[in-house]
Order: sequence, then structure tokens, then C-alpha cells
Amino acid sequence: MVSPILLIAVPLALAFLTPMVGLASKSARRYMPAIAMLFNFIVAMSLLPKALEAPIVVRTAGWAPPLSLIHISEPTRPLYISYAVFCLK
Repeated sequence: MVSPILLIAVPLALAFLTPMVGLASKSARRYMPAIAMLFNFIVAMSLLPKALEAPIVVRTAGWAPPLSLIHISEPTRPLYISYAVFCLK
């Protein structure tokens, strides 16, 4: 079974790697959000049967579930902004 933490870890890792990849190749940087979305779609579909049985709660860094991490990519802006935000629900 696939770990739900991958839904958080992979986009977060790509958010931090995107500026470095952009320095090496601007064309490769454009594909990173699509790669992250495709990966998350595959992981989400593999977790769907488990999620239909019961809610999946993932504790990241020991924080309780009301604290969440949101990954935001904005490829439409001129400088391509990608960042992660912690927020309370």
C-alpha cells in the first residue's frame, strides 16, 4: 500500500527543487508541476479504496490534524512562484 505522506512530501520536495532546476533548465522547470500533479493523482487513486472505508489521517512532524500544509504552485506568473504554507483549519 502507498503511504499517504507522499501526497505531501513529493509536491513539497518539488516546490523546493523547482528554483534549482530552473537555474539549470527553464524548459524542465515547466514540467515539474505537471509531474507533481500526475504523481499525486496516481497516489490518490491508489489510496481511494482505503479512503472509502475510513478517513485517512496523516500526522506530519507530530502535529495534530487541524494544522495543515498547503503546497501552492503558480506557473502563470512571470517568475514561477512555488511555495508551501502552514495553516490552521
